[in-house]
Amino acid sequence: MYYKPKLKYLKIIPLQRKILRWKCPILKTSSMVASNSFVFLNHRHTLPDKGGWNDTSLEKLWIYNLHYFDDLCAEDKASKKLLHEQLIQRWILENPPSKSVGWDPYPTSLRIINWIKWGLSGNNLSATCAESLYNQARWLMKRLEWHLLGNHLFTNAKALVFAGVFFKGNQAKTWLKKGLSIIYQQLCEQILKDGGHFELSPMYHAIFLEDILDLINILQAWNDKAADESLSILKSYVSQMFNWLSGMTHPDGDISFFNDASLKIAPKLSEIVEYASRLKVDPQISSISYSTSSLAPEVDIKIFKESGYVRLESSSAVSILDVAAIGPDYLPGHGHADILSFELSLFNKRVIVNSGTFCYQDGQERRQLRQTSAHSTVEINNESSSEVWGSFRVGRRAYPCSLKVKKSFSEVAVSCSHNGYQRFSSKPVHHRIWKMTQDKLNIYDEVSGVLPAVARYILHPEIQCSKIDESQCELRMSDGKIAHFTSKIGEISIIKATYYPEFGKKVDTQAIIVKVTHGKAISVFSWN
Repeated sequence: MYYKPKLKYLKIIPLQRKILRWKCPILKTSSMVASNSFVFLNHRHTLPDKGGWNDTSLEKLWIYNLHYFDDLCAEDKASKKLLHEQLIQRWILENPPSKSVGWDPYPTSLRIINWIKWGLSGNNLSATCAESLYNQARWLMKRLEWHLLGNHLFTNAKALVFAGVFFKGNQAKTWLKKGLSIIYQQLCEQILKDGGHFELSPMYHAIFLEDILDLINILQAWNDKAADESLSILKSYVSQMFNWLSGMTHPDGDISFFNDASLKIAPKLSEIVEYASRLKVDPQISSISYSTSSLAPEVDIKIFKESGYVRLESSSAVSILDVAAIGPDYLPGHGHADILSFELSLFNKRVIVNSGTFCYQDGQERRQLRQTSAHSTVEINNESSSEVWGSFRVGRRAYPCSLKVKKSFSEVAVSCSHNGYQRFSSKPVHHRIWKMTQDKLNIYDEVSGVLPAVARYILHPEIQCSKIDESQCELRMSDGKIAHFTSKIGEISIIKATYYPEFGKKVDTQAIIVKVTHGKAISVFSWN
């Protein structure tokens, strides 16, 4: 039988700690654009004079965002102090315990964190607000998301730590102890040896790193010797996590699009570095893992072995390669069928991309964007390399194999195969080799078996692609710089495509399609 906990609401004024060393966290983009009017996921909606917190006509993720209260930590929060006070009081009045979506464990966790951040930033939590906050923490303690695990459970634990530090008393001590025990366990589980988050999404990795810094912030602000061990554990993960995020970030300062990833959800690397500096935590980002040569190498490389990504970098180009599995076998919900895809920036501009993430609500676009056809890789027989089902499910999935990296003074070669199409009778295998020099990226694709296949290269919307002849294209960038694409084996075509840089936002673009001929395709990107 499914356990349905109940909450006996306590009408008390809980004791709060004096926390004097709280540092400004990462500020969010403003989402409350007017009284009771909000923009989430690029969609604006105004609440009615009463209610509207559970409007089923809106996407559930939009409603979740409404209950997060991120705007309490927005860049313009000081100018909206009265609006925020009114919004908190309205939420308490119109959302009785367990009677709305807002009491789901995940939005409850984020709301607890945001209300406490707001209180620690010089705002006065009224007795009614403190009472509600205390009861939300009591409720959350009974509703931890062990069934979902991953970032949900970690956020639950983070909220318990915040509440456990913020309040006094035996109940608060229990929350703090429970939250820290889950965090210790989940850090070991979720952070791989190379520093990557195990769901293999740069977006969730950045969110997770911000979570760790938030925990360091509140434990340092508490200024109690009991927090020393916890601070030491948290800080031990920071450097490698920064290094991983640095490797997965394009020269424009934003994350690459692998698995569920979108702009303006997670903080940028630069914002996280500035936050760490305020906390006096040194990110210690290394420039490279190793070089092709100790003597002024032309191509540098970072290999994230455990997570399965490789970054190649020259003076003009950055290419990020996906040689990873779809994610943890027991938690692939944020995974895409994007194995052996890659992204490419030239002269600090994105050129080759994956399509991005538009929404989490089940439907055509959610399913389409998780498929292989939405990524810059090879698709066989119009099927995906991993069977992506619904919003967050995966069936038979691809695993990488035979990863090799060869380096010389002027070139790095990365090769890898995957077995995602073994479910077909001919058991085709896709093998891809990237060879990068100072001014070229050569891509060799080989597909065994007899099924039709295409290599797809999705262009960033700012790139204008024009066909020169049957085997060449010109790629013109917004600043006038020009690169070229050449197919040495395989007929090419240019098709319309769509790019999804943010939740709820789509932009028209183009894609280059190369037909795999006799099981082979050779593609070359060149630049000066």
